[in-house]
Amino acid sequence: EHVTAAYVAWLSDPKVVGMTEQSGLTHTTEDVRQYVESSLAARDAHIWRILSSDRHVGNIRLSGINRVHARASIGIIIGDPTARGRGIGTAAVDLLARHALTDLGLHKVTAGIYSLNPASVRTFLKAGFHVEATLVGHRRHEGRFIDEILMARFAGWSQTTT
Repeated sequence: EHVTAAYVAWLSDPKVVGMTEQSGLTHTTEDVRQYVESSLAARDAHIWRILSSDRHVGNIRLSGINRVHARASIGIIIGDPTARGRGIGTAAVDLLARHALTDLGLHKVTAGIYSLNPASVRTFLKAGFHVEATLVGHRRHEGRFIDEILMARFAGWSQTTT
């Protein structure tokens, strides 16, 4: 019931998904519903809505949960343009990282960010992540290869930047 027309529209908006794996894809309510249902049922992933004043403004996902190596990856979108630049994404990333590193007992959480997305890099830095590596020419974006910034946060250790 949370897969609304607005949510589906975010996934077709280049301002929302232009720097993600969803860039250039077309989505329907049904395929987004299937994605959410499969994420909710998956053993190695979890997905949450991000709410601000009881409005759905984005989503955050923990995926690739690997219990053997005690790690996972975070992905986030803030779809509602009125919610961007207000610290909502940083708060959501920090909350999910704390949940993963404490409640789930993971050792490490990561995020891969297109180098052309400095706002996302800042979000993760403010949430206690650090730049772990730059994967040169790792992503194809609009016909050219760009770098991916690999960020990480570890249990019991964080490096915050403002």
